[in-house]
Amino acid sequence: MINKISLSRIAAYGEEPENLTELGQVNFIFGTNGTGKTTISRVISDEDTHATCKIRWGTQPRLQTYVYNRDFLAKNFTQQMKGIFTLGEADAERIEELGKLKDRSTKLKDGCKVLEGQLAGDDGKIGLHGEASQLRERLENGTWRLKQKYDDEFNVAFHGLRNSKARFCDRVIEEYRSNRAEYLTLDRLREKASTLFASEPSSTALIDKIAIVDLSGLAGSPILTKVIVGSDGTTVAALIYKLGNSDWVREGLQYVPGSDCPCPFRQKPIETDLLESIRSFFGQTYLRDIDELNSFKVGFSNSKRLLEDYLSYLTSCETDFLDKERVLLYSGELRAKLSLNQSRIDQKLREPSRPVELEKLGASLSELLALVDAANDKIRHHITLVENFTQERKRLVSEVWKFIVEEEKGLLSEYMQQVSDLQTRIERLEQALTEKRNKLREVGTALVDLEISVTSVRPTVNTINRILTSFGFTGFSLTTAGEHDELYRIVRQDGSDAQENLSEGEKSFVSFLYFFCLVRGSFTSSGVLEERVVVFDDPVSSLDSEVLFVVGSLIKSLIRDVLKGLDAIKQVFVLSHNIYFFKEVTFLKNGEKCGKRTYWVVRKRAGVSKVEKHKDNPIKTSYEMLWAELKHPNKSLVTLPNVLRRIFEYYFEILGSIDKDTVIGSFEGHDQQICSSLLSWMNDGSHWTADDAYVVLDAETAERYLDVFKRVFEVTQHGAHYEMMIGAE
Repeated sequence: MINKISLSRIAAYGEEPENLTELGQVNFIFGTNGTGKTTISRVISDEDTHATCKIRWGTQPRLQTYVYNRDFLAKNFTQQMKGIFTLGEADAERIEELGKLKDRSTKLKDGCKVLEGQLAGDDGKIGLHGEASQLRERLENGTWRLKQKYDDEFNVAFHGLRNSKARFCDRVIEEYRSNRAEYLTLDRLREKASTLFASEPSSTALIDKIAIVDLSGLAGSPILTKVIVGSDGTTVAALIYKLGNSDWVREGLQYVPGSDCPCPFRQKPIETDLLESIRSFFGQTYLRDIDELNSFKVGFSNSKRLLEDYLSYLTSCETDFLDKERVLLYSGELRAKLSLNQSRIDQKLREPSRPVELEKLGASLSELLALVDAANDKIRHHITLVENFTQERKRLVSEVWKFIVEEEKGLLSEYMQQVSDLQTRIERLEQALTEKRNKLREVGTALVDLEISVTSVRPTVNTINRILTSFGFTGFSLTTAGEHDELYRIVRQDGSDAQENLSEGEKSFVSFLYFFCLVRGSFTSSGVLEERVVVFDDPVSSLDSEVLFVVGSLIKSLIRDVLKGLDAIKQVFVLSHNIYFFKEVTFLKNGEKCGKRTYWVVRKRAGVSKVEKHKDNPIKTSYEMLWAELKHPNKSLVTLPNVLRRIFEYYFEILGSIDKDTVIGSFEGHDQQICSSLLSWMNDGSHWTADDAYVVLDAETAERYLDVFKRVFEVTQHGAHYEMMIGAE
């Protein structure tokens, strides 16, 4: 069943939730139109689509809900309505078998509920899972006290567990089962922790070392010291050698494109033989030497870049093990020599005939690499220390947990024994519950199969037509339709469709009967016996008094069956704005017990819907309702004149045949003017519409008129009636 309905931020319900709590098997809700009744029925119908509202179910799973409201009519009262499957006129043997299966299903469900109660607890009792939780909570609190006691000293051992009682307790249990460390005294643990739980030394990586063989391009080459000149066999060779200007001649050739060009010095054409002799001077041997020199330059540049990158890497290393000062010294020397050698190579290419010699790098480079080797030796030693430190710290952590386990050994031993016994009982009950659930599924399958064989849509047609005929609705009836007679149509006596021509009252009555059959049946051939919650939201709109009585009687019969447990319906909600219907459906015969019923009134104050629970039925008669509104602490100033007028007219004019002039005449002097003002105000204030933003009547003025209204009863000798009604509950 539904235990609680919470409504907020929907329709006229405000931010603060309105709660219907401690709901019973039967729940009556009264409210005038527009106060928020249909909103309640819609939330029950489809809880999942109303995110700001909540329904709390009891220990049972959520039940199927059947809701009769405007939405049901719009969805189901169509040209062809779905057929409703109910139990047909099957043979007695199968009906008896169906009853036995249902009883067995009920017993199995009850058995499951008993086992679930023993496991999870119910009716305020703690189940086995609850006992296990209590034992666990006690252990968690005990172990957590130790954590708090030793946290400052042994926080490293408790790393990752210091903010969770549950995780800390799990670790204690784990250590209790598996810890084989040596037990140390607290003083000894503190002594070791002062060192091993201090700042942990961080490990570091070895420094990369450049391979000297990869720097072969930095070494000197014979081509650098070789005098590169032209061939001796040319006619100009003796002159060039004598002058020693072969580099100057080679450079000048680029300015003489051909023999027809003038000499840049004499400004006369150069003889072809002379030009060819000069060009022959710089023959193949000369060109090969120049190519070798260029290749050496490329190799040197690559090696130079490699060494400079390595020097940058060394100077940027973040480590305390490398002698940075000496690294910078040798790095500077190497960079200077590299730069000098680069310029000498460039000079050799400009003047191939001049030998050059490169600066030696070996000594500085060897010293630098020796520094790297020394640093790596220190790093390897440090890594060994770190690894030993880690092992020693791990050993200490295990010894701390051994100490913690010994501190709570008694509590842990007791917990392990008790939880073992509990777990055995829980496993036994869970096994029994699983078996019952399996049997329940088997019975459920058999029940569905049997339901399909004994249910039909025809009994619903017969039931509705019989009720229509008995109350004089003879102009139309229900008949089956569809290819397999799985649908219903409303037809005239000649078979023509009648649905479009029905009056509002006829539509309301037929749709109610359709729903009334549905709540004891199903839209499918199975599920007829499925437990459910039923809601009737204003089922008597547009009905005359005779049919209203019939609807009330049908709902009352359903309620009686629900209270006796004779139906698959487990809970009923009835919502209405009709006083006469509400009185009829809530009426209790002499001696009839109220049962598990609740009574509610929905009101709207300042545009916001409010729900109020009542111990007894709050709806007596319309006259009593007026007095109830009058004495309500949150009465609306907008409707107050109308309430006073209707009380006055009903009691004095209709029942007592006393007109207002007679009442005014009962007063004298100034009091007579006040009474006349009251009656005028009541008449004027009840025949115009206003909202709260427009009303100028304040609470003080209202109280003055209420006092005069009381005096009207007193001066007409009806004060006792006033006191009776204003004090009546």
